[in-house]
Amino acid sequence: MRSRFLLPGLLLALTMALGLGNGHAQAAEGKKKAAKKAKAQEAPKEEPLVWPSPLDPGQFDPFLTELTFGKSREDFQPVLEARVAEQAAPLMRATLDPVERDALKERLDKTARGVLESWTEFTGQDSGYRISVIADDFKSNASEGVLRNLSGTSSSYFLFSGGKLWKLVVCSEDEGTFADLLARLTKLYGKPREVQEKRGVTQAMWQDGAFRLTAASPSGLLRCNQLRWVYRPMEPEVEKLRNVSSDSERGFGSEATVEKVTSGDEEDVDDVVDRMLRQKQQPAPAPAPATEAPQEP
Repeated sequence: MRSRFLLPGLLLALTMALGLGNGHAQAAEGKKKAAKKAKAQEAPKEEPLVWPSPLDPGQFDPFLTELTFGKSREDFQPVLEARVAEQAAPLMRATLDPVERDALKERLDKTARGVLESWTEFTGQDSGYRISVIADDFKSNASEGVLRNLSGTSSSYFLFSGGKLWKLVVCSEDEGTFADLLARLTKLYGKPREVQEKRGVTQAMWQDGAFRLTAASPSGLLRCNQLRWVYRPMEPEVEKLRNVSSDSERGFGSEATVEKVTSGDEEDVDDVVDRMLRQKQQPAPAPAPATEAPQEP
């Protein structure tokens, strides 16, 4: 008799314990989600300005080392000439003939002059840049201009505002696929802070106190991978100059690009990047074996 009443009681106690346990688990999960949401809504903390920045473009390309961000074109010129000389130093050492050395030096000077003479100030004129890779990176009649360096299949654009260097845009076809570029940038700068996916990762963003680096895959008529380094300490100054500009055709440069980069949880970004890099490392599928055509009788 006693066992008849004992068994239902045990079952009831066990059911209540399981329900209570599930309730605790659900409550804990709810708290975790709420904490994550609250963290995402927090105002971003001001990041310290570290110089040289871990995101310095010189890590990506030695030619872009020690660029004078926040300084004038006059400050930019000697750095440009030094980078051109460093790039050609091995060839100069290997050239012993004095006439050939003079010719090589003239070519180097011409390279540096070509960059400096490429200066274009955006005053509303038809410069061709409105349909270029930097079409969304400048605003006319806002004290902005650009210097350009062409090297093989890559182009570098040095954008100035108020006479000071504030942005670098690189359009490169030398990095292979966007997955190859993302793998290299992740090795150089760590995993990106934010990514955007559309049939794979199409944009990624890194940021510290000095730079916001955005990488974008080829799109539309642009067949190159695009890299943008924005010098963040100058953004308020650029915004102020643009607010008084009479040109209404352009917004805040690559902010249009940045706004397209959707933020997510850090784990989500890691998962996306890890998945993309794993896909890149997978070997290509073996070709299907050839089948012989049936013999005619």
